[in-house]
Amino acid sequence: MQATYQTTKARYFATSATLSLLLSSGLAQAVKPSPSDPSKPTEEQPIEMSVFVVDSSKDQGYRATSTLAGSRINTDLKDIASSITVVTKEFLTDVAAVDINDVLAYTANTEGSRDFTASSSSLGRPTDDISSNPNTANRVRGLERADITRDYFFTIGERIGFDTYNLDQVTISRGPNGILAGLGTAAGIVNYSPQLAGLSRTRHEASYRFGSYGDQRATWNTNYVAVKDALAFRVAGVWMDKGFKQQPAYSTDQRLYGTITYKPWKKTTIRGSYENVKIDSNNPNTITPEDGVSQWVNYGKPSYDSASTDPVSTLLTRSGNAPTVMYNKSGAIEGAFNTNTGYEFFQRNNANLGVWTAQRMSDNRYLQLDEINLQPSLQNRELRTASVSVDQEIVPGLNANVSYVRETGDENYLNLFRTEYATYSIDVNVRLPGGAANPHYGETYMFFRGLDNNVIHHNTNEVMRGTVTYDLNLNKYNKWFGRYRATGFVERRETETERWQYNARAVNDPTVESTGYRYYLGGSDTIRGMAVPRHPGLVSGINNIPSGTGVLNTFYGLKSDNRELVKLGTSALVLQGYLWGDRIIGMYGIRRDKNEAANRSSVASGSAIAAEALKSYPASTTFEQSTKTYGVVVRPLKWLSFHYNRAENFKPNAGAMDLLGKPTPAPKGVGKDYGASVSLFEDKLNVKLNWFELTSAGGAAANANFPIAQWTMPYMELTFMPDLARQAGINYQKLMVDNVATGDSRLANAYTSDNVAKGLEIEVTYNVTKNWRIMGSVAKQEAKQTNIASSLTAFIENRLAYWQSIPALWTGVAAQNVGWGVGRTGQQQWNSDNNPYYVGYKSADGKPSTQLTKWHASVVSNYTFNSDSRLKGFSVGVGARYIEKPVIGNPAITNSSGTVVALDLEHPYYGHTNVAVDAWIRYRKNKIFRGKYDLSFQLNGRDLEQSGGFRPITANSDGGHPSYRIVQPRTYYLTTTVEF
Repeated sequence: MQATYQTTKARYFATSATLSLLLSSGLAQAVKPSPSDPSKPTEEQPIEMSVFVVDSSKDQGYRATSTLAGSRINTDLKDIASSITVVTKEFLTDVAAVDINDVLAYTANTEGSRDFTASSSSLGRPTDDISSNPNTANRVRGLERADITRDYFFTIGERIGFDTYNLDQVTISRGPNGILAGLGTAAGIVNYSPQLAGLSRTRHEASYRFGSYGDQRATWNTNYVAVKDALAFRVAGVWMDKGFKQQPAYSTDQRLYGTITYKPWKKTTIRGSYENVKIDSNNPNTITPEDGVSQWVNYGKPSYDSASTDPVSTLLTRSGNAPTVMYNKSGAIEGAFNTNTGYEFFQRNNANLGVWTAQRMSDNRYLQLDEINLQPSLQNRELRTASVSVDQEIVPGLNANVSYVRETGDENYLNLFRTEYATYSIDVNVRLPGGAANPHYGETYMFFRGLDNNVIHHNTNEVMRGTVTYDLNLNKYNKWFGRYRATGFVERRETETERWQYNARAVNDPTVESTGYRYYLGGSDTIRGMAVPRHPGLVSGINNIPSGTGVLNTFYGLKSDNRELVKLGTSALVLQGYLWGDRIIGMYGIRRDKNEAANRSSVASGSAIAAEALKSYPASTTFEQSTKTYGVVVRPLKWLSFHYNRAENFKPNAGAMDLLGKPTPAPKGVGKDYGASVSLFEDKLNVKLNWFELTSAGGAAANANFPIAQWTMPYMELTFMPDLARQAGINYQKLMVDNVATGDSRLANAYTSDNVAKGLEIEVTYNVTKNWRIMGSVAKQEAKQTNIASSLTAFIENRLAYWQSIPALWTGVAAQNVGWGVGRTGQQQWNSDNNPYYVGYKSADGKPSTQLTKWHASVVSNYTFNSDSRLKGFSVGVGARYIEKPVIGNPAITNSSGTVVALDLEHPYYGHTNVAVDAWIRYRKNKIFRGKYDLSFQLNGRDLEQSGGFRPITANSDGGHPSYRIVQPRTYYLTTTVEF
């Protein structure tokens, strides 16, 4: 033992030599271990864990034992009444989970991009939210995407997401939870907490993965103990190049993380961390483009010949006057033309369906859709996060924590089009604008418009939080007296976001809003196209065909500069009581949030190259609200418990206002969870049944705000109809307020709706033996949107009555001087640019959430062969998911004039039921290479039942499928890991 002590002492002083600066600062006494009596046996004392952190080493297989998600301090999961799932390190390793979508695929009532196609309706077309950002393409309880928090702090890195390279757990809290986030969506929270630097032992881990379609991933994670039980460092990094079948596409993700834990005294712990994340990507399209060929063929292939005197077919349309660059199938620029010199073909609503969107491609007839990336875009994101935290035990039972987080984020998007506008078209022009024969006549192309196509974000976020908790244990006097915990915290947050939008404009005519790009793909109605659209970029010196002598030069003209400052002040108190020998556990929390928000915007107009930013913010708009959470767990038997929980939260809508200038109320979420849990076989089998009822009142009605409330109605009210009135000599009576403009950012969340969800969640974890673990869930959800934008409807009905009462405004005069709708009457403008969206949002009232799936089920199981088996070292596992057929549309109910008045919710149209299977095999060999290294190989196969194809995601009112998702085929990944 004396030799052991001397060796330990020598190692200590050798390590201390590398920390001379620390020692010279007077802290040497704090970190130096006290000499022990070498004549007595020494036992390694366990390190006391802070109440503000969770010890994931206590997790058992797929079962976690504690969380911060219930009360913000370490609490046993079995004592929490709310719906919380903690995904353990074992699960993350088995299923080779990397990001949020890998996790949400297997948890109850959560949907990630692997099985759910996140999409909303924009201008009557489905958006491709997975392609835009896969990290936010999820949904919880059929409502909306979850908020992502980092260590239970608000983060500006939601679009960055997390990577499991430095994680031991991921926590999912479903429904409102005012204790965690008084501000947030009612759907819930997904929290990730990066690993801490452990004080017990030095450990290193490195891994490399390669897989299908060129997928590569390398990680490193080192925990270095400089002074045992006193000072440790952890450094981790990941480099990943995600593989895609569709090409050209890529997503490179580089992350570097460093953290330190310093325990100068027994009751004091100081932690600091820094992480830098960089993601560069060109994600492939998930939804197929509109089919601009098939209907053209069915109509007899109408064309336009500028040399012909025959009338132009009414099936063809001019698309405005904008300079457009023309690329051939090899990617070379052939010249430029103005779109008003030719014609295009657009799909028609042939059957006059009440609810209709254009038909999108559903097979590889014209293009190899599952192999070609039709979205030429560049996305660059960077996030830098620094944090420091101090835990202090003041007296036994009384603990305090002070934390500070600072984030800086920069994002740049270069997109040539909004994803919903992707159309595979065919050139119908027999001649070029100059009169020569068009070599591309009958050839397929894709057109992209440089509108809002260059977007830059710069965001900062600072949070300071102080927490105090007191644990009063009266059980030591009498077991009937109980145990009580009180936790209070205050928080101050300041978040600033700035967003610049640029259009690709022509230098010789900067008044033109944007430049177009036409990429010929080399196909026709009988030949499959093989080329792909190129990445966006500026052009110079391109021959401008219509002008003859002019050239086309483009630049990025600043369209708008939007800036927002949010200040949040929070105070909260949480009380917990453990009564009757821990048979009754109650919790009550109250939180007060004061949210102040100020917005400033400047818009570039005409030939302006840049917009002058406003010098200061206007007066802040303030929301202040309290939210409450209370729950109880009753355990009549050791193995049986019942729970009930009610929680609230709200999401500030500071700065939002409607068309009358009235502030939009803050959305509020209210959720109830109740059920029972059983724990059998010495806690090896745990089953939780949870019923929930959830209301998100006053949430933003996306399908009503864009475009009708933000764009088309303000334009008609402020510009179009006043222009008609001037022509008719009428004094126009405007209803909108003067300080709200067309496209005003304050109108983006102007009108609200209510979302209601209810359902069931059954979660099971079973550690059958030490080498066999199982996790499963069965979930049911029903969700719908109600009370959609009732005040917007009242505004529109007022305007319609006024317009229709003056025949000159409604049918008598055609617009002459306005941009949207020249040559239209008031009635024509309403029918074209407003009525489809008006009917659309009204018809959606009471309709189930998009792609709502009522039943989900999943199971994950891993078996490791015993040490005495011939297969010693091997593990095998399987994961399976069942997703019931989703609701993708409804028949329309029309009145006698054929106008849609409602949807038939009793007879919905369904998509396809999906069963997905994953599997893996692992071989692990411990203590090799002189007994110092553990080596493992793991082969994962994902979606083994899939060979690709196309899956419908929406239905028109006749039951036809207009929109499709590109289904990814099975993939394989081989991971090699070394630990030492």
